[in-house]
Amino acid sequence: MTFKDCDGVVIDISSASTKNMIFASPSGVSSTKAGAFTTDGSNGQLDYTSEADFLNEAGTWSVQGHVIIGAQNFKSDISTFTVIDNL
Repeated sequence: MTFKDCDGVVIDISSASTKNMIFASPSGVSSTKAGAFTTDGSNGQLDYTSEADFLNEAGTWSVQGHVIIGAQNFKSDISTFTVIDNL
């Protein structure tokens, strides 16, 4: 996820005290997972590497990043991705 302001400018999230990725499964179940910076956070990017069996439902998932910097909450745009059943 890349955090941007309303003008599309990347937000430096390097001082974030909370770094989360919020997922919604195709059936609507929400899960919050700890995110990690892709570098040092100055590029506004937050990443998550899935653990085994987390993405266990085929279909379209949604994800949104959430960080807290001081007293401010920031959320990224919502993205979607598809999970496909194994053969």
